[in-house]
Amino acid sequence: EFRARGGDAYTPWVRVELVEQPALNELELEVIPPAYTKQPPQPLPAGRGPYFVLKGSTLKLAGTANKELVRAEIRHDGKSQKLDLQGGTKVSGQLGPEDIAATQYVIDLEDTLKLTSRRPTTFGLRIRADREPRIKVRLIGVSGMVVPKARIPFSCRVNDDFGVTDLNVQFQWRGDDPMRP
Repeated sequence: EFRARGGDAYTPWVRVELVEQPALNELELEVIPPAYTKQPPQPLPAGRGPYFVLKGSTLKLAGTANKELVRAEIRHDGKSQKLDLQGGTKVSGQLGPEDIAATQYVIDLEDTLKLTSRRPTTFGLRIRADREPRIKVRLIGVSGMVVPKARIPFSCRVNDDFGVTDLNVQFQWRGDDPMRP
């Protein structure tokens, strides 16, 4: 309570109730890697960002607010996307592969009193490299002379971060004859 005094007069006591600003009490993030990796969805540990995700991933988020909300959205790089509200305090949403970038994400909340988050929840994402497959090819028992329709034995070793789904071998002979292409 407070009151004001001016000269010899006092105002009546005014009762004040402090109001909490909206905030997320908890936030769960789950990354769904691209289908070609054949990896299951992976939860991201809270407060351990920035998080490294593969390009083409999808990010799901779910959180619980400290009070009833009328609006929740996520912002990054000048873009904004509304989040779903359930029961007033539950927030959820999904960022598709086109919205995954190496940047900082900010979750803005607004409560029923039109108050907004003073310190919004943030998290950062970084893009994890998916290197190209590494290939080693070795000819087996082949000399410099190869006749037409010859079978050329070779061994091939291919390594990839997430597995090889297809391999196609092509070859081209560049002989010593300058008249032949």
